[in-house]
Amino acid sequence: MAFGGGGGGALPNHEHTNIALDGGPLDFVNTTIASLTAGSTTFSDGAALQELVIGNPSDSLVVNGAGTAPEWAVAGGAGAWVSEGNDINTVKGVSLDVSVSDADVYQVLYNVASGGDEAAPVLAMRLNDITTSSYTTLAQWGSTGATTESEVRTKTKWMCSIGGGDDGYNGCAYVYKSDSNFAADSQGGATFICNTQQISSTAPLYVIANTGTNTSITTAITKITLVVMNENNDDNAQIVGSMRVNSLSYS
Repeated sequence: MAFGGGGGGALPNHEHTNIALDGGPLDFVNTTIASLTAGSTTFSDGAALQELVIGNPSDSLVVNGAGTAPEWAVAGGAGAWVSEGNDINTVKGVSLDVSVSDADVYQVLYNVASGGDEAAPVLAMRLNDITTSSYTTLAQWGSTGATTESEVRTKTKWMCSIGGGDDGYNGCAYVYKSDSNFAADSQGGATFICNTQQISSTAPLYVIANTGTNTSITTAITKITLVVMNENNDDNAQIVGSMRVNSLSYS
């Protein structure tokens, strides 16, 4: 591309392609105007320059799956824990709730206490606001020894503890989305496993391991709820404290 020089003759050509010309390189530093989005990055596809539009805050620049170009990805990449959010009750409330995006595994961290208005409260978990009798829990606990029992009471929630007095509960649960790759008679719904330290004002400290299934939840998990209620029915107590949910996808 030649420029007229007001009687001084044509200026040397700039190099806009890989064709050898007699001019110097094109100056990109604060002089060249291009039709690019603010913050964009350019890269070569082997034939010409391409634009990579700026990503989201905290994104990381990674190589795409084909190994041919850069792209933006959530910081940490696939297989890393992502924060879904948290809920906090500084005063007595009905529940703690976190709405979540679709993922394969959820990590639920909690440090909560009963509001003190149930004789035998349990910490319980529900998914997607489902309250039908579709939850099954197996609990094992002990202070000086261990006892195991299947949850054969009201199966409208997963139990994360055992019945007790005015209890405090802290621990971690993992909730697994139903996997459509499994045979129908292998794992037909959502599952969970949790470990809770239960501290009662009227009984020793217990450590409880709970596992459970819910065969009615075969699609995406959208919400995780913690409640305190009577172990034998659905009389909601009150709950104070906090919960945080993280998620992970395998791919």
